[in-house]
Amino acid sequence: HLIKGEYPAHAKTPNFQHVLDQLLPCDELVFKDVELFRALEKSPKEHDHIECEVCEGEGVCPHCGKHCDTCDGEGSVEDHSKPMVYNHQKSLIKIGDHHLMPFLMGKLEKLLLDTHTETFTVIKKNASALLFKIGEVELVIARKMHEGDEGQLPIIELKPIEK
Repeated sequence: HLIKGEYPAHAKTPNFQHVLDQLLPCDELVFKDVELFRALEKSPKEHDHIECEVCEGEGVCPHCGKHCDTCDGEGSVEDHSKPMVYNHQKSLIKIGDHHLMPFLMGKLEKLLLDTHTETFTVIKKNASALLFKIGEVELVIARKMHEGDEGQLPIIELKPIEK
């Protein structure tokens, strides 16, 4: 054991135990991995965006004040240096009464692929989060929506495996 002392968490570290303590056992819902994969296909991955270096995010050239041709006046450009991300403005994924953003469900997708697991189970929940069990691993996903997204975006509902 190389670490001799105990080190307190950084002051800005979230209190994960508080979140876990608020989750309550529920009737377990088991889902097939392909059900999630099909839902995520409806929100295709795209390159994330970063601030345009030429116009410094303003959309106009800082030197001449004309429309920025690099970002086409948007103020941001695609970032090809990082992995692609799910577009959160395409759809929501519904599990029970929870509406989840595709980029959050992408974390579950990655875990399923990395562990070669074909099913995942909702084992606990509260009003704002679900606790999934994937093999021996547990993953909390808290729903995070932008104001008004729920009524404007298509909703893809995952259907559990019948017991």
